[in-house]
Amino acid sequence: MIRFATAIGWWVSLVPAHTTSNGKPLNFRTYDASLRFPKSMLGRVDAILAEVKSMRDQGFYVYDSDPYFEEIRRHIHGEPLTWRDRSGGVCDSPNLYFAVLPNADMAVCCDWRMPSKISVAAANFPEIYRKKSTFDEAQSVASRCDGCLYGSFPEISISARYFQPMLKRALFFGKKPPDRQLAKLSAEQMLQIAADIRAKSPHLYRQVATNKAEPKASNSEELGQ
Repeated sequence: MIRFATAIGWWVSLVPAHTTSNGKPLNFRTYDASLRFPKSMLGRVDAILAEVKSMRDQGFYVYDSDPYFEEIRRHIHGEPLTWRDRSGGVCDSPNLYFAVLPNADMAVCCDWRMPSKISVAAANFPEIYRKKSTFDEAQSVASRCDGCLYGSFPEISISARYFQPMLKRALFFGKKPPDRQLAKLSAEQMLQIAADIRAKSPHLYRQVATNKAEPKASNSEELGQ
């Protein structure tokens, strides 16, 4: 996926699966505990994260910062997240970011909702947003969260509070010509790129090929006719 994204000019950010319990429903998290990596696979996960970081350093289009990679590792290992430590253990919603629901209501983030109904479509939204009560309400909700790795939230906080990622982001977005332009490709060209990448790593697809279901025999074939 990273090789394909780089070939077409698309930047990739990793987001690990997030789970929760039935007693604590959250909008972007699954109840399926089988999506958590077992302890026997943690070494392999760490190796893959190191490989992706190496690909990023080689020039592949991976956007994630070093602190974010470490937070992914902590999340998968079941360790407490630390990216919010520089803001008192609470994320930066609504100061640096917040979510907007399909009906235009403001939300703390993907998972958490505001108790009050605040519409970003309202003419006086800027005034309401700047009120201390709005910030206090959002922070009160955010303080109940254990943290997430939905890239767009932690990466913004990391970029604002960690010097090296901040510097790299400034250089990234200030570069001319920018590296973030999509290539102009037809569907056929993209399919060929995907086929070429697949051909170079057949071992990754062998399992898929051998697991294909055999065509079901017709009734006449089953009867030997």
